[in-house]
Amino acid sequence: MAPSYSHPKMVPFNLVLKDVYYIPKLIRTRPDVSIDDELLEATSSHMFHVVSLCTAVSHGCSVEAVRSYVEHYREEESDFKEMMHLATPVLYFAMGRNSPEMTSLLLKFGMSPHGPDDEAHFIPPLVFAAIHGYLQSLDMTEVIKILLASGADPRTVPEDMWENYLDMP
Repeated sequence: MAPSYSHPKMVPFNLVLKDVYYIPKLIRTRPDVSIDDELLEATSSHMFHVVSLCTAVSHGCSVEAVRSYVEHYREEESDFKEMMHLATPVLYFAMGRNSPEMTSLLLKFGMSPHGPDDEAHFIPPLVFAAIHGYLQSLDMTEVIKILLASGADPRTVPEDMWENYLDMP
């Protein structure tokens, strides 16, 4: 069973990505408006909603809409940092979009380049980016560079994923 992540200023949520290299499909609540408008309407809630943010990112919202949404909930810095750490699953949706700009923004807000603390239900972001890129035939180089520059540990990528490439010219 997936754990529930919660914070007093967040809507509790469950997300699981462990051993799943495809981003789950999330359903929009307001398909009658643009995805940016749908996300910005969500700021009417006093609670930060991770699933709404994941949905918006997966449906192609703009970097500016994400910035506005997240900044709306930036009040007390210690609460904000804790919320961003808990919201790290959003990072996977940005990587699933192969968006270096979105990935960079989310990391700057404090989402972890190491992934959520829950290793039972999530694989490290670096591993996810490499596998997702391979399976979707995407060049994830820029996203991977951003993760590494943000402190992701390259040793989280199992050796059998890269050792064959050492001998190639």
